Amino acid sequence: MPGARIALVVANDHYDDPGLRSLVAPAQDAAALAEALADPSVGGFEVQVLRNESAQGIRVAVEDFFADRQPEDLLLLHFSCHGLKNAAGELFLAVADTKPARLASTAVAADFVNRQMSDSRAQRIALFLDCCYGGAFPRGMVVRAAGEAQVRDAFAGQADVGGGRGRVVVTASSAMEYAFEGGQLATDATPTPSVFTGAVVDGLTTGEADRDGDGWVGLTELVGYVTDRVRRVTPNQNPQMWTFGSQGELLIARSRIRRITPAPLAPALLEAMESPLPAARFGVVDYLRERLSDADLGQAYAAWQALHRMIDDDSRRVSDAVAEAIAGAELVVTPPDVELTGETAELRLEGPPIALTASASASASWLKVEQDGAIVRVRADGAGDASVILSGPIGERRIPVRATLPDTESEPPAPPPEPEPEPVPRPAPLPEPPQTEPPQTERLQTEPAQTGPVPELSVESVKPPGWLIAVLIVGSGLLIGINWPGAAESSNLWYDPETTGWHVYRTWHDPVFLSSVTALVVSLISRWAGPVALGVVAGASPVSSRTRS
Repeated sequence: MPGARIALVVANDHYDDPGLRSLVAPAQDAAALAEALADPSVGGFEVQVLRNESAQGIRVAVEDFFADRQPEDLLLLHFSCHGLKNAAGELFLAVADTKPARLASTAVAADFVNRQMSDSRAQRIALFLDCCYGGAFPRGMVVRAAGEAQVRDAFAGQADVGGGRGRVVVTASSAMEYAFEGGQLATDATPTPSVFTGAVVDGLTTGEADRDGDGWVGLTELVGYVTDRVRRVTPNQNPQMWTFGSQGELLIARSRIRRITPAPLAPALLEAMESPLPAARFGVVDYLRERLSDADLGQAYAAWQALHRMIDDDSRRVSDAVAEAIAGAELVVTPPDVELTGETAELRLEGPPIALTASASASASWLKVEQDGAIVRVRADGAGDASVILSGPIGERRIPVRATLPDTESEPPAPPPEPEPEPVPRPAPLPEPPQTEPPQTERLQTEPAQTGPVPELSVESVKPPGWLIAVLIVGSGLLIGINWPGAAESSNLWYDPETTGWHVYRTWHDPVFLSSVTALVVSLISRWAGPVALGVVAGASPVSSRTRS
């Protein structure tokens, strides 16, 4: 169908004026009808919902709804609220800020809606009025219509509008009857749609309103279905439809259930099915198998029914052929089950044309199904186990669906940084006692070991203790005395009678004598020369003297 499909649903269940009682049904009406109309596999409408809006806000929305449309657009406007009439019997739609004593300025006049419909360029317009006003009915039902308000008269001007064909007004009741909410309102009542709007929603979503089985729910079919449903619940209520300049049928929704009328079989074929010869009956099965794949759905459906009548044939060969033919016409669904974790899954339908007429629905309200020909898209608004139901003229298939919510837990936030501890005041340092420099040996013993390369030791860095220096001084003096120079005949000489028998004497320039004097002088001048003096003393010892003699 060309053109845009746009719907505006207006519902009001709360009123500022204490004289107007609150309603239960309108809120549910808006939600249920909007969902059915917006479903791509049902209505395919672009839907806007107004709930408990002011009169001025609704007037602006209604004018915007009808303005700037194309002739081929399909517009559907639905009101679910109180219906009130003034002293002249004119119809007004009561909204949130309506004051019954000031209907002209605080309510939405039916005449205003009529003018907007007349001014619109769209040639396909449907107006649904499920309106009520306060009051009770003896049966205990809640009144939902405006008694003497003449709905047809309020919209009669539509017949004179140029190009105004296809403009239809549907009401929950006639001008002299009442429309009802199912059940009596109470504080603990369970909210449900009204009888009228509930029947509209059921006719659209189930496809039962498609009485001619062409795959579409026309407005005339829908009103006929709704009228039958409403009368079964409230016999005194008669929904009405008024058409103005209507030409043809307004197609409101697609049908979920495709009704197919089987074509009549040829008499010769029926006779062959009853033949006592198994070969003749086997030939019939062969013919019917071919008809199952026929694009003519009436012929295919008739063949399917005929094969089921032959399933219990007394010939094993014939019954096996029938079972094989029926199995070949079954609907094939890929994949056979669905796991949903938040994304949308797709089911692909395969099989002969008669099998592809199956329509998809969900076994749970939280499971959403959209069908586009042989493709069925499935998504979930909750978690659990459910099924996609594929219903067609040749049977029903259930596809198991398991939905789990996606893991949206994020990593836990980092803990806040711990407050830094307050600094503890340190006590004032005690004055250090004066330190005396310890001897070199003590420092070497008490200083901690250092890492890294060990420095090389030099002669200057080794300083012997004082007692050793004293020994060196005394030893140097003795060597000087022993090696004091003199003549050979003097007593100042060395004599070694046991080993060599030599007489050793010194002169003033003898190296041993000079070394002894030098060791003494150096020992007296500086402690660091101790090792040098030690070497001198060792060189001037009697053993060395003997080697030099």
